[in-house]
Amino acid sequence: MTETIRVLLLEDDPADARLVEYMLRRMPQTSFVVETAGRLAQATQRLARGDIDVVLADLSLPDSTGLATLKALTGAAPDLPVVVLTGNDDDSQAIEALKHGAQDYLVKGRGDGSMLARVVRYAIERKAGERALKEARDRAELAAHAKSVFLATVGHEVRTPLNGILGMARLLLDTPLDIKQRTFAETVVSSGELLLNLVNDILDFSRLEADGLTLDSVPFDVVDMVDELRLMMAPRAAEKGLILGCRFGAGVPPFVAGDPLRLRQVLLNLVGNAIKFTERGNVSISVEAVDTQADGKAVLRFAVFDTGIGIPEEARAGLFTEFWQADSSITRRFGGTGLGLAICKRLVTLMGGDIGYESHDGRGSSFWFVVALPSAESPSAVEPDGNGEQVLACHVLLVDDNPVNREVGAGLLERHGHKVTAVADGLSAVEAMRRGGHHLVLLDMHMPGLDGLETARRIRALGGAAAATPFGC
Repeated sequence: MTETIRVLLLEDDPADARLVEYMLRRMPQTSFVVETAGRLAQATQRLARGDIDVVLADLSLPDSTGLATLKALTGAAPDLPVVVLTGNDDDSQAIEALKHGAQDYLVKGRGDGSMLARVVRYAIERKAGERALKEARDRAELAAHAKSVFLATVGHEVRTPLNGILGMARLLLDTPLDIKQRTFAETVVSSGELLLNLVNDILDFSRLEADGLTLDSVPFDVVDMVDELRLMMAPRAAEKGLILGCRFGAGVPPFVAGDPLRLRQVLLNLVGNAIKFTERGNVSISVEAVDTQADGKAVLRFAVFDTGIGIPEEARAGLFTEFWQADSSITRRFGGTGLGLAICKRLVTLMGGDIGYESHDGRGSSFWFVVALPSAESPSAVEPDGNGEQVLACHVLLVDDNPVNREVGAGLLERHGHKVTAVADGLSAVEAMRRGGHHLVLLDMHMPGLDGLETARRIRALGGAAAATPFGC
């Protein structure tokens, strides 16, 4: 079967045009249909009608010269392959032409018809491959975006009722209960926390798989972040009779810029694992500054040590692999998805760091990760009042369409001494901020009508004292 290729030859020299047409038409197994244009304007008019497979173009024309000719052709027909066919034997122009979209660059008088035909076929195939690759990449990006949106929606819809259950159960535990009722409420809290951790692991891993997770860069105090984590995990360690301690090296900078939420997530996972797999003894967290890079970033080494069961030699190869457990009894005995360390590795890698471990079977383990973080100015957490004293309590505007979340959030904030105004939608929040008197706004991201982002924009647009600091939840 004879292949037919329609060629637009852009050439103002009639003799050169006849020679190229002759060379192509005498090629076997391919039928070249050649149309000739002597000016760029004629060529762009012909391209507008379609049905051309490839353009052979001289760049020196009466109405256009050099790369301007090439740019005009690729602009008029971006999906068509363009092969430059010129008498200009200039390597620098050849390189520029290839950079600006030419599939090949041929000098007149070099090569025969067979070579010209091969170049034309290759240009068509290469352009088709580029189109297919672009289409596949576009489809993949759309799929990744759709997955990210889906995960964000599912995460919100799943976490919202779970947080409501946990919040109400914790508030219930603060009320007078008999022993049996307290046991029931504590079981609800522990089971809910386990389920929430499983959901968080699966959703975080899915977001990392879809490249839907981005890192923040905000100033924070490393020592405060780690110490708060220790205080949060201390009750869990105390339940098993373990001592949970912290140690900070002398060179740790007071404030750095990074994503404290994700750093804390990695540390929480490592500390949680250490407590889970340690029956007696202690768990400790250490932070050290091990180096300073040329750009001024401090290289910090975080490590978690335990005196637990350790990791058997034969089980270490897949330690950071998703859905991995050292043996099948681990899940039944300790619970978990086997995703924790895989998520830690991906998060640390996303931060440009490295993660590893040391372990002695039956004698404990230490997991560490190293990240480079730039030093930062101290963030202003509170502002002095007129007497120069720090104001710790503030008036919080809580915005959430879920009534359970509003009640739980308000209860937790009020227990810490804050005054709370709770509203159910973005418009009410904007109206409340217009009246003034609030220092901080806690916004639900997903709400009917005005979502969290649009509500924050409108609050910011109020300006002055009304534009308090909004935080998305």
